[in-house]
Amino acid sequence: MKKEPIIFFTLYLFISLLFNATVHSTFSQITKNDSLLFLLRKDKEDTNKIIHLNTLAWELKYSNPDTSIILGKKALAISKKIGWNDGMSNLYGNLGTYYRLKADYNNALYNYRKALKINVSIMKGAKNYIEKQKAKNGIARTLGGIGNVFNFQGDYPKALTCYFKALKVSEETGDKDMVAGQTGNIGNVYNAQSDDPQASPSEKKQSRLQALQYYYRAMKLGEELGDKKRIAIQLGNIGIVYWKLRDYSKALKYYFDALKIDEELKNKAGVARHIGNIGIVFLELGEKQKNNIKKDSLFNKALEYYFKALKVAEEQGNKNGMSIVLGDIGTFYMKIGKFPEAEKYLINALVISDSIGIINETQTFEFSLSHLYDTLALLKENNPALNGFGTLSEIYKKALTHYKKYCMARDSIFNEEKSKEIGRLEQKHEYEMAELKHQQEEKEKSRKLAVKLNRRNNLQYSAILLGIFALFVIVFFVVRFKLPHWTTELVVFIPFLILFEFVLVLLDPYIEQITKGEPLWKLLANASLAAVIFPLHQFFEKMLKKRIS
Repeated sequence: MKKEPIIFFTLYLFISLLFNATVHSTFSQITKNDSLLFLLRKDKEDTNKIIHLNTLAWELKYSNPDTSIILGKKALAISKKIGWNDGMSNLYGNLGTYYRLKADYNNALYNYRKALKINVSIMKGAKNYIEKQKAKNGIARTLGGIGNVFNFQGDYPKALTCYFKALKVSEETGDKDMVAGQTGNIGNVYNAQSDDPQASPSEKKQSRLQALQYYYRAMKLGEELGDKKRIAIQLGNIGIVYWKLRDYSKALKYYFDALKIDEELKNKAGVARHIGNIGIVFLELGEKQKNNIKKDSLFNKALEYYFKALKVAEEQGNKNGMSIVLGDIGTFYMKIGKFPEAEKYLINALVISDSIGIINETQTFEFSLSHLYDTLALLKENNPALNGFGTLSEIYKKALTHYKKYCMARDSIFNEEKSKEIGRLEQKHEYEMAELKHQQEEKEKSRKLAVKLNRRNNLQYSAILLGIFALFVIVFFVVRFKLPHWTTELVVFIPFLILFEFVLVLLDPYIEQITKGEPLWKLLANASLAAVIFPLHQFFEKMLKKRIS
């Protein structure tokens, strides 16, 4: 048996066992992946095999990114072998995504930058407009991927720089889908920036309003594209901002609208996200409720939604989603006084967020644990019999340790210089967008003027041509009358002179283009044209005289 069939048989067996052993893959996904594996065993080392490997890798990215990396590298090796640059750029970009999902940010950036370099090379060597536009779209997509890495690392100025660059390229190419994606990403940065604990309430509100502005733009573009998944994402984002603004009725409206769409699309990641967010709103509404029966009802609803969200995230193998929901459940138990449960869920959330390098979530969980141990320390002081959390000094030590870690994470994300940098980037982007809009308007004006001039010139050329034709007809009849010799010569000469001048006018733009307007070359071109036309002029003049004599 050949080596390659053995590899794919082993891979097939591994994936089949993986899918059968876990509950997070639906029957339709298994069928699709089985079909891809069947095709892979028959594929030759060509673009079809690359496409099938890439598709299978992308399908497995959430449940098993390690397998996605193996498949992606196999496809990349074939792309290199056959010299398929488009395939290489796409595969490097996808490998960047798989590594990002594993929180291996160095490898993620390495692969994204390789994809970017190839796309820039393709753009520079593009033979036509379509190839160039395709390469530019690849550049925008890769810049967005790099921005996502910086965003997950909490480096918001760098993330924003990448997103604005990607948005500018997308605007230039007119790729609405990419524009919508980058617009939403920029909204995410402002949304995250609004959580800066050092910012004033007015600064936080301003960041949230900026986030809303970008989210609404992205949603409108999604509606224009008929992209329901994108609409659901932005509805969920808008809901988050309204929740932060404590407008709970609007937050719930947007969450439920987003949930309805994602349930229709069977988008489990989106469903988990919205359900978890709905749980948060019910928790906070319960805290504000004075009626104990209503309070308990809202708390029960919150917990019900949290566990639904956790189940969906676990089915998907979505570690980021799992850490967020576990943290929400921990916070819930802390608020209702169930401290052992709170500690358990918050620690689990922190372990996962640390493992995948989501620093924004890590700082939230560190703060929550610090707050939990502070609360427990106060309770221990008042009730020394409190058991299960260690001695009073141990509890205070835990509180201090988590608070220090929270401060380190917070300071790595938020500081005054980063806030200023984000402001500068926003101003720069606004200027660049205004400049781009002005250039596009000027280009459109020039295009309309060119069309108008072209139409006018065509009409005039047609009129002149008809006039010359009519002049020759008149000459043909006039010279039949007995006229002095010099008059006949003049009457025959004038139409040919006008025709010669018309040919010069007609060819002048092309001569200008070839000679680049240099007088010497222009004179030589006109002289060459005259040398060609003059014998023709004499020939046709003799023919005309012969016919009328």
